[in-house]
Amino acid sequence: MKNFKIHFFVILFLFAYKTNAQFAHLKNNEEDDQQVLVVFNDGGTKTGYIKNDKTNAALGRTLSLLTTDLNAFKHTNTIADHILFREEGSNDFNKIDAKNIKQVRFNSSDSLSYDRITVYRFKRKNFELKKDEPEMMFAISQVDDVFKMYSKYYLSEDSTGRENEQYFFFVKLRDSDMTYFFSKSSLVNRAYFLEYFKIFAPDNVEYTTYIDRLKKKGTPEFKEFEEAGKAITSKFLKENNIDENNLTNEIFDIEFRVKSISNHYNFMFYYMGKKYEEIVLGK
Repeated sequence: MKNFKIHFFVILFLFAYKTNAQFAHLKNNEEDDQQVLVVFNDGGTKTGYIKNDKTNAALGRTLSLLTTDLNAFKHTNTIADHILFREEGSNDFNKIDAKNIKQVRFNSSDSLSYDRITVYRFKRKNFELKKDEPEMMFAISQVDDVFKMYSKYYLSEDSTGRENEQYFFFVKLRDSDMTYFFSKSSLVNRAYFLEYFKIFAPDNVEYTTYIDRLKKKGTPEFKEFEEAGKAITSKFLKENNIDENNLTNEIFDIEFRVKSISNHYNFMFYYMGKKYEEIVLGK
């Protein structure tokens, strides 16, 4: 890879509650006392205050790693057709259509900035896009490079009482308005997961061939990715004062598992973006 450098990503984690609201740092029906700046698609702006949407009965649904429901994220309040916004000087909250919004900046800064993304899902069997069923969400980017990646984290308990976590990824080319939902089930099978990346250049033979080779253990492409990933993991463990030769206790720690897997996938999306840039864009 040309000029590839190992980067460690600083990741935002929200452990206080389940991420099941439009704006993940707020609870359902909570009003933020910070002033926000709403940036519209046409470049216009409004200053005021945001109130998260109310909870609904669907939030009582228990999400489990054992579920076969590939649309599980739809059962939470992350889907946002509108936001509740109160202009400065007004006492009333009014709806603003999400489709007209580009970004919501809390405290009028980039430090806590939610992008409005339009999410497209795949048909399970053949990776065909459901182009007529886009859904809108607000999310904070975890990777902002060639690919822009957003993630959602859900905590649940299985029948034995053990805590489980689920990760849903939403990915787009940085300047595109089409964001793709990478299914949680693909976290179990990396070869299946990598197949999703072909959506970014399906007609580029060199790029799709690279992905096919990356999926196979023992290839130079696979070995290069593994070596880069191990370097990222070692740095992550060292910076968290964890002995990589003794992870027995950490494996059962929910916070460590979330940080560890998020670190890995943030690296993957950055790495694959650089490969796209190298192969497809010729940079």
